[in-house]
Amino acid sequence: MWNPFEGSFFVLHIQNWSTGPILIMFILRLRRKSCKRAGNVLCFERIKKNLKADWKDVDWRKVTKEGSALVFEVDDMMLCFSYFDAPVPDKEAEYNAENNYLWPEAVEVTKTHVAQLCVAVLSRNVSIVEAGELFVKGASSCLKLANAIGFYASGTVFEPKFYIEASTVMKEDTLPILNWIYFGFTRGKQGPGIYTYGMTA
Repeated sequence: MWNPFEGSFFVLHIQNWSTGPILIMFILRLRRKSCKRAGNVLCFERIKKNLKADWKDVDWRKVTKEGSALVFEVDDMMLCFSYFDAPVPDKEAEYNAENNYLWPEAVEVTKTHVAQLCVAVLSRNVSIVEAGELFVKGASSCLKLANAIGFYASGTVFEPKFYIEASTVMKEDTLPILNWIYFGFTRGKQGPGIYTYGMTA
């Protein structure tokens, strides 16, 4: 998967800060003049509002904004959002959108994206489960933005309403398996088969 941070100061910083899992995925967006003109202040304010409304079990008070980035500190984790005013290059997202058999319009919708919001979780001394849960909370709340059209992760592009609905199981103290793992189907010489993205067997 394309990594816009490769070789950047951001990567050097998170490698120095984080000693645990690092999770990075992308929300595909249509550009909104209001967000761009205000330096993403309006979009970031909506994200903060959504997080506080959706996940009252998390203390969202430690937050900083710098340029096109918004960072929350939660326990021994950092939830980071960074805006990129460009589509995913080389039609990578469109290619992977073909894998989503649950969303027939995935490719056509993905073709319309012109910008992206990176969602990342950096962690210290926490389990991959804790980091993964925080990641899903951040991503699902971002997908409620009016111009969020898909979530590029786990080898496919998720439909926003599917990802948001799947995340609600955490409110019942259940792990968000469908947010973490994509189940795909294939057909070979031995007949039909199944594969997964996002899980190491």
